[in-house]
Amino acid sequence: MLLNALPTSLFNPFTAPGADVYANILAGLFAETQRRPQPLSRNLVLDIILSHLAKSETLARAQDILNYLERCGWLRPEVQTDFTRAYTLPAHAFELLQILSKTATDEPPPVEGLMVAIHDLLQAAARGEGREARLAEAGRLTSQLQAELKKIQHNPAWHQLNFEALAQLRQDILNTTAKHGEAAAPIEGDFQAIDRLLNEIESRQRALAESAKTEAQPASAQLIRILNFLSSDPSGLTDSLINLYHLEVFDSEPLAFPSFPPFPFIPDSVSIPSPSTSAAKAAQRETARQLNRPVSRERVRRLAQSILRDRSEIRAADIVLSGSADPSGLLSVAGQTLPLLIFLRAYGDGSLGYHVEELEEFTWVEAGGVGFRDFLVKGETPNEPEPIRSEL
Repeated sequence: MLLNALPTSLFNPFTAPGADVYANILAGLFAETQRRPQPLSRNLVLDIILSHLAKSETLARAQDILNYLERCGWLRPEVQTDFTRAYTLPAHAFELLQILSKTATDEPPPVEGLMVAIHDLLQAAARGEGREARLAEAGRLTSQLQAELKKIQHNPAWHQLNFEALAQLRQDILNTTAKHGEAAAPIEGDFQAIDRLLNEIESRQRALAESAKTEAQPASAQLIRILNFLSSDPSGLTDSLINLYHLEVFDSEPLAFPSFPPFPFIPDSVSIPSPSTSAAKAAQRETARQLNRPVSRERVRRLAQSILRDRSEIRAADIVLSGSADPSGLLSVAGQTLPLLIFLRAYGDGSLGYHVEELEEFTWVEAGGVGFRDFLVKGETPNEPEPIRSEL
């Protein structure tokens, strides 16, 4: 199905209250990804969200929107080497935003440019310059050209095509495909379908032009009789007005849409191939790998309890340097201290009974050839119940 590869909640922001705000935020995030080669930092994403909110909105509201877009599948978090969190756009989100941004410009498809690119690729392949790669790219551009012509066929506002230039390019492309033989047979077959599309668009354009020519009807006999009665003055001042109504005026571009019966549209049948056995097995292996990841949230929670014990807080540098006071054995194995600290830092939002705070002073810790910025691990203090007082 078309939507099987997309998260089920991907389009929730467009149907939720304040959908225009979510749309502007996503457009701002997409524009920022075009300017920056690195992933977007958390602070930058929050600044973009705040720039589209009202002045009365707080940072907490921006954080809620960030979490909501992450849950819906528009943003993907990444933990950087300095334990900070950055965000990237998944492939499906990037493609959708790119299509929406292109649609908003309302520009006609570059049909002539695509045909020129196909012609140049076939000419270069005929000279032996990367023949296989250029033929494959020419086939891909031919499929894209068919899709663009389909869009033009359904949009009368884009019917202004230079058919003479397209016919010349088409003939040059067919002459070039004949030099490649069977290797370019699919491209030649696609151009037969493209010829039919161009003929339908041209005939539709001629029908629009013919129906746009509306003839102004002459004035009625009653109006002429009234004007003749009023023009008793022999000066002939009203003769030009009367003759004006007898002229035939043609309007080549009326504002109203022409009222002619629509042409029947028969879509081409498109068969969607099912995934291969190897692709299905690869997806199963990837799912099993994610389900069997070695470090779970429960393990991180037990690690935090074993580190803190009777202490209210501890610095990450003390955990790495001591590394021995660990009755649970989570840090006793050589080489596991630093990997577990990464998960301890990433899950430090308070949901596992502790939270992580940044230190005001910048302290760099190095151990085992790996360096990181020191941070503070604090345990969550439970609320003690009030003592029960008995009245004697």
